[in-house]
Amino acid sequence: MKMLFSTSDFSEITAVRKILLKAGIPCEIFHDAMSPAMLEMAVYPELWVEDDEDFLAASVLLASVRRNSACAFPPAAFRQTREESLSVQL
Repeated sequence: MKMLFSTSDFSEITAVRKILLKAGIPCEIFHDAMSPAMLEMAVYPELWVEDDEDFLAASVLLASVRRNSACAFPPAAFRQTREESLSVQL
């Protein structure tokens, strides 16, 4: 499990989570804004990708969302095995 990002904007984190789930990338929000702990201290919500092998795809989708542009490839195109991701040349 890896943390994808953290933000004070709960609507952004929930929107990205919804996109990742639609792409088949399991993820969880920790430090939910509705939890009692959030009322007592300043903790920003975090979006965590459950499977480390999905982290690359999740990062690409997050970058796409933040650029406010549609992803050029279908999400399935980003689902790679560890060996494939290591062989990718940038």
